[in-house]
Amino acid sequence: MKNCSISKRKTCIRSVLFLCIIALMTLCFTGCPVTAVQDPILEYINISSKPYKMEYQCNDSLDLTGMEIQAFYSDGSQENVYDWTSTPEQGTVLDQTGEVKITIYYKNLSTNLYVWVYEQYERMPDSIYISKKPDKQSYEYNESLDLTGLEVKARYYDGSEAVLDSWSSSPREGTALTSPGTVTVTISYGYSYLSASFQITVAEKPLVTANEYFWGSWVRMDNGKEYEVLETSVTLYDQYEETDWYGYTTSYWRDKYYDITASDDRTLTVSELGTFTKQSDSVMVCNNIPYFRKGGANLEYSLKLVGFTQTSASQGSLSSRAAGTAIGGIAGKGRSTKYKNFESNSTSDEEGNIKFLAPTANDTQTVEIENGNDIVVIPGLTVSNTGDYMGTIALVGKDDYNLKITGTISDDQKDNGYLFGRNAKNYDMELTITNISENKCSTSVCIVESLDPNLKISSTDAD
Repeated sequence: MKNCSISKRKTCIRSVLFLCIIALMTLCFTGCPVTAVQDPILEYINISSKPYKMEYQCNDSLDLTGMEIQAFYSDGSQENVYDWTSTPEQGTVLDQTGEVKITIYYKNLSTNLYVWVYEQYERMPDSIYISKKPDKQSYEYNESLDLTGLEVKARYYDGSEAVLDSWSSSPREGTALTSPGTVTVTISYGYSYLSASFQITVAEKPLVTANEYFWGSWVRMDNGKEYEVLETSVTLYDQYEETDWYGYTTSYWRDKYYDITASDDRTLTVSELGTFTKQSDSVMVCNNIPYFRKGGANLEYSLKLVGFTQTSASQGSLSSRAAGTAIGGIAGKGRSTKYKNFESNSTSDEEGNIKFLAPTANDTQTVEIENGNDIVVIPGLTVSNTGDYMGTIALVGKDDYNLKITGTISDDQKDNGYLFGRNAKNYDMELTITNISENKCSTSVCIVESLDPNLKISSTDAD
């Protein structure tokens, strides 16, 4: 019974496998869906080896023998290709002197080769030099090189000179200038070692600022990664892996930065990432992937400005005040730490409340309040939610209670030993507190501190 059961089970399994194979064959022969493997995309071609002949006499025939062309693909592969064409074609008579452009074509791509054609029986110069610089020598970023007005002369062995009608330049005329600062333009004659150069200046790349709508942190919904849009760049705080020579993989976190290349009130274009489009106040989309805003925007926060309450005094004109009176009509400004161009200006109301705006959630603000002689600066205010209350600022007043503190050591003790070091001695210092305002006050507590750890200060009660 046991062996019979096993035999039947094996027969059943074989039958099921056979049926599965038949079903799969049927699907394949009747058009089962098959995922096609996409061929790598041809990205660009390059001249890996120049032709043997690069210089010609006028009316010579073009000879591209020895030239090799390589094709580069999206998967990182490359290969030599041979079915390329050229304009002008192989064997074309070259009747134009100077630098001649040869364009190489392969499929839908092209690249250029430059050869030099001399006049027949042309005498070769001994050297060349720039006899007149071009009219334009200062450029904006990405502006095209313009060599109008440039004059190049040749010097010959017999001492004579002549203006050259043809020469080549590097970078070539018309090239977009994207290297800020001083750029050297080299002028060459033929393919010998005859060259001369001059310099031009290129302005810095102008910064493109993101529209304020896009500022802040955004979460990409397909992978949960968080991107922070700043004024001129986008930051991705992400995890990366590196494998050393021994095969050990280390994971670490670091910031990656992307440049903002264009922005308006509806779109934001970022290098390597693409163009983001505003969908609503809290949603933007890039490459059909939604990004949701993390936290709010234009968050309101407030502080309270108070002065001092006048109290009666028992000693003549001396008076004292207690903090607590709300002060209205005081102007102030809030500045963002991350977004340098963002500033919020406000004025306190009758209850002393002054309100500012932070551009994004978790933005750090610096608030400056000015009231006559009072200038109060409060840095490091982190705004998390709209309506955040940041505390109370006590203002002394425009002219009230301005104190000047000076400390002096008497003349008879100044030369009595050392003021610092191991041989330091004790000295009596007279501390003077001067009220430099019209109002007088009585001071109950005065604290004197030293930032120098080697200087110790102690006080004694005066008679």
